[in-house]
Amino acid sequence: MAKLSLWLLTLAKDMPFEFLDHAIRCGDSLVGLHDLEQLKHFSLKPDFPNEIQYGGVLENEVPEAISLRLKLESMPANTVEDIKAQEKLLAEAEEKIARLRCAADLLVAAEFWGENAKDKQEKIRHAAVVTNHYIEKGPTVEFEQKAEKERRGQKMFHWPLEFPEVIVERGGFDAFVGNPPFMGGTRISSSYGSAFLGYLKTEWGAGGRADLCCYFFNKAASLSNNATSFGLIATNTISEGDSREMGLDRLLSSGFSIYRANRRLRWPGAAALEVVLLWIAHKPWLGQYVLDDISSKPITAFLTPAGEVSGLPNKLINQMVVATKGVDLYGMGFVLDGKHAEELIANAPKNRDVILPFMNGDDLNTNPKQSPSRFVIAFWEWPLDRASAPSKYSGPVAADYPECLTILEQNVKPERLLKAADVARAPWWQFWRTRRDLYHAVHEIGNAYVCVRHTKFWNLVRLSSDIVFSDALVVFALPEWSYFTVLQSSLHEAWAWHYCSTLGGSTLRYGVSDALATFAFPTTNGVKENIGISYHEFRQCVISTRSVGLTEIYNAFHDPKESSDDIQKLHDLHIELDQAVAAAYGWDDLDLGHGFHETKQGLRFTISEPARREVLQRLLKLNHERYAEEVAQGLHDKKKKKAKKKTITKKKAVKKSPKKQVPSLFDMDVVATVFPSSDRDNFLCGLLCDLVAAKPGLHPTAYLDAIVIVLQYEHCRKLLIGTEQIQFVTLCKKLPKKWNLATQQVSWSSLQKVLSERKAVIREGNTLTTGSEIVAVRNSYPACDTNLILLILKASSELRELQMSAKPDSAEPEQILSTFNQDKNSLCGEIV
Repeated sequence: MAKLSLWLLTLAKDMPFEFLDHAIRCGDSLVGLHDLEQLKHFSLKPDFPNEIQYGGVLENEVPEAISLRLKLESMPANTVEDIKAQEKLLAEAEEKIARLRCAADLLVAAEFWGENAKDKQEKIRHAAVVTNHYIEKGPTVEFEQKAEKERRGQKMFHWPLEFPEVIVERGGFDAFVGNPPFMGGTRISSSYGSAFLGYLKTEWGAGGRADLCCYFFNKAASLSNNATSFGLIATNTISEGDSREMGLDRLLSSGFSIYRANRRLRWPGAAALEVVLLWIAHKPWLGQYVLDDISSKPITAFLTPAGEVSGLPNKLINQMVVATKGVDLYGMGFVLDGKHAEELIANAPKNRDVILPFMNGDDLNTNPKQSPSRFVIAFWEWPLDRASAPSKYSGPVAADYPECLTILEQNVKPERLLKAADVARAPWWQFWRTRRDLYHAVHEIGNAYVCVRHTKFWNLVRLSSDIVFSDALVVFALPEWSYFTVLQSSLHEAWAWHYCSTLGGSTLRYGVSDALATFAFPTTNGVKENIGISYHEFRQCVISTRSVGLTEIYNAFHDPKESSDDIQKLHDLHIELDQAVAAAYGWDDLDLGHGFHETKQGLRFTISEPARREVLQRLLKLNHERYAEEVAQGLHDKKKKKAKKKTITKKKAVKKSPKKQVPSLFDMDVVATVFPSSDRDNFLCGLLCDLVAAKPGLHPTAYLDAIVIVLQYEHCRKLLIGTEQIQFVTLCKKLPKKWNLATQQVSWSSLQKVLSERKAVIREGNTLTTGSEIVAVRNSYPACDTNLILLILKASSELRELQMSAKPDSAEPEQILSTFNQDKNSLCGEIV
């Protein structure tokens, strides 16, 4: 059928049906070898110093196969005799590579079906033994049967063996044209199996969240020669989040250029689908760039015209706004309906202390009253009872509210105990994430500003701080109305849509680290507070008058057919708000061009497209300037080398006489202890200080997990992906080996005790936070690389996601968790 279709599409009905068997091949183009070096060394990572095993076979058989295929292509195909001659040459070429194809199948199958790193290595060793036998003695038919059995039904495609005259002889293809399949990364394993996703992660170093089509873009790039150009259809989210990072970001950083793109093309078929068309060259593009059929500047990975400022924004430290998503319950047993809540309070009025209103996304966006529809039992970080409370603790405990505690014991505790060890060990009567720092901040201010985390329209709403907000919401502690004005503006909205990912392109996934931590605020005293107040109060009045939710109001706001006075006034107030924010930045020259404009999210009342691009450019430039200022202030610097040399001198002294060295490290009238007594202990003290300083308020076991990750980095490196994994291993290798070897257990209790006594780290309930002396104490320990701390925290977050999942999506996460738990037990023993 493929050959007939090609013949018909060429409209060459008067020409003979040419021989195409050598050019049409079938298999899974993502699963298989891409380089003969892999087969030569019998390793998917031939860069490593593997022994050459099949060099001689490749040097003989592959060139002969190439010669036969080239001869076939040069022959005429006008008669039946010509076709038969070509068939004979192809059969000879296939015979040359038949055993090599089987060897490649065995190698890839070992990686594909291996349950963990050790199992994969054992399978590869066994595959090498089998391959040696058949390479030397054959028969080929028996070898093919063996390869088919090992593949277990998984099709494979080894590009340098299927098209050796292209990959080996010419260095790759000249062009690719295609429509690769789309599928969200989280659905790949359920559709194609966990082994398939695991193989993609290993092959491409991806985290499993990128869309499936991104792997085809990378595959095309890996099979291209230096003059390649390819055109592919992509999902409309390819320029967002993980898909952008894994796909277009990688291509552009590798020297490819996007020279043409169409960002919003409706699929011509019945499916309600919007796609992106991309033209990419394997070289710097010297011709004209075209974006949406309009001449453009060079095109970025965001599929926007490049400006004077390039690169990604940096996270800024000097941000006045505290924000995070709401509490993570990890158990719906915490939630009560209104009737049940009323009964509990009626039975015992003091239950009102712990039964609090609980708001989710629907309450905020669809309820005209914007009030919580349910309640939640909140014991925050309280001890379970008086017996288990810390000494001198006089605050409330969960046991003071027996009815509520019984509900959690029946409905939450059983669920928690069935989860991973880290979850089962955590206090079951407390929320999994209480967001203590955030709630302290909003209670101090007296109110909270809230938005829905996944939302069609970006909006902030001011609410009471007495509400418990779910993790479907993002909560902001804003010290002034001026911050609301800035965040509600189209300028911040443009920044959020550009740097956050989306759900299907039309639903924003607001990420604090992506949109807020990188956002450079103007001088807020230049923003008049009354503008934000007027906007918010009038909008609430419209909601109340119309008795509809926030979503319905903004459906009308963005509808050009809507002509009611209240929506028109809301337009005017929004324009005034945007102009006030632009003026606060000093951008009086900027024409925002408000009106109804076509955007990636559809028709919206917003600033014009040229204004949006200019705003993004200016904000990015400002971000880079602010970041440079923070670097100059030392806020992002690593520890100074001079201080590090001092520490090295001390470590040498410790080796000679550890006890005598202790007084120079500790204030002995406060700390009467011999811990830390080794270089390794000193390192762990400094590491814990850095972890707590970087992310205070976590449960102590979270920091212990982070310490295990760095001490067992060779096992835990899989918690990171791509360049981050490589950077993590590189930084860990720089540490003296005696710090990394599990030769002794971590003195966890001593570690916490000495830092608590030195007022560097404080234990508050079931969390650790920074003490008043953390800076001074930290400087007495060996320096840790700032990048290493960030990578450890990121790996810890990934570990926590695995621990919280009911069942990992493949055997690899299960192995990672199992190995981590074994390492933790050997390093830490039983942790109480």
